[in-house]
Amino acid sequence: MGEIISRQDDVCFSYVDAGSGPPLLFSHANGFPASVYSPIFHMMKNDFHTMGLNFCGTSGCRVDCLEGPRKIKNWISLVDNIIRFIELIVGEPVVAAGHSMSGTIIAMASVMRPDLFKKIILLDPVFLYPRIMNDMRFLALSRQRHRMPLAVGARRRRDNWTSRKEAREYFSDKPLFKCWDERMFDSYIEDGLVETPDGVELAFPKGLEAFLFGSVPTSMWKYIKQMKKEALVVRGEESDVLTDDTWELLKHTRPDVEYLELSGLGHLFPMQAPEMTAEMIVDFAS
Repeated sequence: MGEIISRQDDVCFSYVDAGSGPPLLFSHANGFPASVYSPIFHMMKNDFHTMGLNFCGTSGCRVDCLEGPRKIKNWISLVDNIIRFIELIVGEPVVAAGHSMSGTIIAMASVMRPDLFKKIILLDPVFLYPRIMNDMRFLALSRQRHRMPLAVGARRRRDNWTSRKEAREYFSDKPLFKCWDERMFDSYIEDGLVETPDGVELAFPKGLEAFLFGSVPTSMWKYIKQMKKEALVVRGEESDVLTDDTWELLKHTRPDVEYLELSGLGHLFPMQAPEMTAEMIVDFAS
């Protein structure tokens, strides 16, 4: 799926789109470009004009997000990116869906600018238990965010291969990808990698991925308490991000929003069950 680059005011936007109908904004998990979700976008093409927003494009916007005055400084930078995208590109209030990190960011954006969101759909958002938030707050105050396990793992990740074929063989052996729908895996090999003179590399820079893992906002429960009530929160039953105790606390804290738990699926359930994901989004958004 081709990347669209649009410069508006002082902002560079990178996105992909599919379908026709009312606008639906979709944003991705950390480390996965929006176009990786293109099979899901195509499943919704008769219901919505889906715009998949990239936080760091694979070409024209990459310099902007990694350096310079508009570089990504924290998750609030991403919240601002979503707000500006709706204002400058979409031009009207939207239904917004976000996976993982983006679920949290959309929840935060709906607090800052509720007028821009009709409904929000949070797919296994990064909502962490308060005790873990306290630990992360300590790491932040002691300038040790880089030691957070997911950040360490991202920095160690292999990020280049001699060909897509080699990359496919490499990823197909990883437990993370073994339960993926074949179409989503194909999309990752096609759109999660970019060509280089020596082969291919990750489209989403691993340095940025590590930085974002180490920059999880420690005030997220303040936003959870204030986010729009026209919300659907979906969790994979086996998620290691939106855990059992957090799920129960979330439902107790916000009993006024809708909840759905998917049996047998994990944090990356959109990659495991794309049809189910598309159907859930369409059903709630319509």
